[in-house]
Amino acid sequence: MGNPVQPDDRLAYAVSLLKGAEAIGASAHKQGRRLVQPFFLLICFALENGLKAYLQHCGVDGTEKIDRAPLAHDLKRLADLATKAGLVLPKDSSNLIDSLSDYHFQHQFRYPKNAGTVEIFSNEFTYVWADKALASVARGIGYVP
Repeated sequence: MGNPVQPDDRLAYAVSLLKGAEAIGASAHKQGRRLVQPFFLLICFALENGLKAYLQHCGVDGTEKIDRAPLAHDLKRLADLATKAGLVLPKDSSNLIDSLSDYHFQHQFRYPKNAGTVEIFSNEFTYVWADKALASVARGIGYVP
């Protein structure tokens, strides 16, 4: 078993997932298409890893096992724990997390059987609000890239 992921590394991973979502969103926009599920898949995993980075930094992972059920992919519960631990998320970022949480928890964006398009917010707003959430986490843990 390897060393546990450190908060800074987890946040860097979250940022790279967000950059992947940005590339998918830009490509879909150029082609005049609605957003496809991989965009939201990457956004959700970016948010999940960002929230977990904050929780690890605050020591919450010692009592709440953030990588195991029932918290593993529950964005809403992770955000609630992070907020209780002191994370201040912009309202729009909180709304985004709330709107994506059930889809992410139920693996709606993960498998081809759920293929199609989903547009909860525009790619621009989704990306901006996810980016603001990760920026809040970065400030909260003193992250310097």
